[in-house]
Amino acid sequence: MIRFERTGRLAFFNGVTPGLILGVFFYVSSVLFIYFEFQRSGINLKPCLIWQLTGVQCPLCHGTTASVALFRGDLTQAMALNPLVTSALLVFALWTILWLGFGYRLKSHLSNRSGLILFLFLLALNWSYVLLNGE
Repeated sequence: MIRFERTGRLAFFNGVTPGLILGVFFYVSSVLFIYFEFQRSGINLKPCLIWQLTGVQCPLCHGTTASVALFRGDLTQAMALNPLVTSALLVFALWTILWLGFGYRLKSHLSNRSGLILFLFLLALNWSYVLLNGE
């Protein structure tokens, strides 16, 4: 299902544009600024627009808090807050380390349709978890 493929390390950067780098940088910076500012001020913020408008948590709710908990090294809290976001961040980190550090790329044999079905299933499973364990 998944195999390791030897590849050049510089191929990791194919398709990476300055706009993409700036977009990721500004997104991460703004999320961290909002999170830490509201932590400092003690205001309970619901940064998720879907949660603010409907009162229902989305599948990715608590993802920012899970990311910060993972960054602090608290894997248990991160998994408890949002397992899908935490798992995705860990898999992305592993994928990046394998590719840039060792020159190996993970290659999947899943078709696009199978990958989409798996993703939607995991998203629905995560959403049910978030709704059952939410505030």
